[in-house]
Amino acid sequence: VALGASADGGSARRLEVGRPAAGVWSAGEAEAGPGGSSEGRNAVAVGRAEAVLDSEVSEFESGERSAAGGLMLLVAASLLTQVVANLPPLAASTRLQHSDAVAAAFGQAFVLVRIPLLLTSPIQAMLLPALTRSAARGDRRGLTRRVRTALVAVVALGVAGTAVLAVAGPWVLRVFFGTKADLSHELLAVLGIGTVFLMAAAIFQPTLVALDRHRLVPIAWGAGALVSAALVEMPVDVVHAAAAG
Repeated sequence: VALGASADGGSARRLEVGRPAAGVWSAGEAEAGPGGSSEGRNAVAVGRAEAVLDSEVSEFESGERSAAGGLMLLVAASLLTQVVANLPPLAASTRLQHSDAVAAAFGQAFVLVRIPLLLTSPIQAMLLPALTRSAARGDRRGLTRRVRTALVAVVALGVAGTAVLAVAGPWVLRVFFGTKADLSHELLAVLGIGTVFLMAAAIFQPTLVALDRHRLVPIAWGAGALVSAALVEMPVDVVHAAAAG
């Protein structure tokens, strides 16, 4: 804040504290004209400072509310993700009460085919900051390139894991998990394909967050949960219905 008189000794110099919002003037503005008292000039400075402070507080509170809302949406998305990921074995165990061996084997197979999904978490952690920087700079080409590279990597990993588990899965379940019922290679392949889709979704989620479209994340997972719930209740073979879910 600078106070003083101009060279002609009479007129007051304009005072500025920050940059006030358009049309916001203090009550002492009229008193700060040529020949105005120092009290009037001080009133102008204080009024403008208060206007700037009020504006900044309002912006901070607005950003805080927006961050809290975004966090709640992501928490809801996380819960719905768990529903989609764990509904099939729960449905299978509920509907296969007459065959505990098959239900146990399906649950173990489900855990086995989800192992590649664990590898997407570090990829997500590394991808989100880079995507956020690209989105902030408006670099859509760079963002698209990073998303495409990550998708190719996780899909290749998922397909390779699915092929291995589809071939060796029944043997692994018998030898290492001690399952009493045998599951087909085709069933394990279907479960593996579901894992590939989940891995791809794990890449799209931080992309939406980086583009400030996080509101779509819980909507997408909610729709997936509804579809999964409908599939696991299909009036077909319980194991195949659960695998489709």
